[in-house]
Parts: sequence; structure tokens; C-alpha cells
Amino acid sequence: MKNLIQIIKNIQNRFLKYVFMVLVFLIQLACVEKEDFETFEMDGFIVGFNPCTINHQYRVGYVIISNDFSDTIATYSLSPKKFTMPAPVGLNPNRPLYTIPEHEFRYSGGSAYFPEFLYYPDSLIKNYPIKVTYRKALEHELQINRCRADFNMADFIKQWLFNQVIVVKASKN
Repeated sequence: MKNLIQIIKNIQNRFLKYVFMVLVFLIQLACVEKEDFETFEMDGFIVGFNPCTINHQYRVGYVIISNDFSDTIATYSLSPKKFTMPAPVGLNPNRPLYTIPEHEFRYSGGSAYFPEFLYYPDSLIKNYPIKVTYRKALEHELQINRCRADFNMADFIKQWLFNQVIVVKASKN
């Protein structure tokens, strides 16, 4: 009889421990904040890059301009984390939307735009059209790279500092 009572107490103690652990787990889940980001969509085309990323072989950052030229964004999330040339564009580097050849990244007076876009703007509308769904980058997600000062920062500084985004969905436009 004593053994039976002892067994029941052991089962009861184990059961209470499991109930307590489940309650603690549920409380932790309830306290976790869900990140609910406002997303935006843009139909546009890739017109350039952050020259610092090429000069120092950082993760490539792209400049995307909307079709109506009313908005410009910058993103690093369309390139692999490791510097790669020719540069794949897309969320999955193994299945890129585009592969931009290395000659597009020629150093052209320090401009953030592909050389072809500077001289023939209509050409890139045909070359790299893209539709993106994106959200604004949080402060800890911003990519600010060390860079030399031998390029025209006016081309991209506003986009890199204030319009940096995280692309959550991308497709050819």
C-alpha cells in the first residue's frame, strides 16, 4: 500500500512539473512580439549599385527606380551575402532573376548608376525590369559600409541612408 501511495505521489509530482513547464512555455510565447511590417510594392527597374560594395567586395547593394521615376529605393537583400561576379539578382542566388555582367559595374566616375543607364536610360528599363514587395529596413538591418571618398556620393547617399529596404518578394516585371 505504501508503495502504491509513493508511486501515485511520484506521478502527481511529474505531472505538475510538466504542467508548469507547459505554462511557462505558453507565457513566453505570449510575450514574444510579432514583427508586423508594413509592406509596399513597386514596379521599376534596377539602374545602379553602391560603388563601395564593388570597390571593397562587400555584398552588392542595388538602386531600384520606379517606372514613373517617382521613387527610388536601395537594397542589399537581392544579392548573395558573399560578393559574387557576375552578380546574381534575386532572393535565391541559385535561381536568380537576372545575372548582371561584371562590365555593368565598371567604375564610371564614381556614379551609382550603371554606365549604360547614364548614357542610354531607356536601355535599362528593358534590361532589368523588376517588381518588388519590400519593407523599410530596421536600424539594425541597415548596411552602412566603409568607403573611399573618390566617387559622387550625391547619386546614392539619400537612398542608402533613408530609403534602404528589405525585399520580401521579387519577380521580373
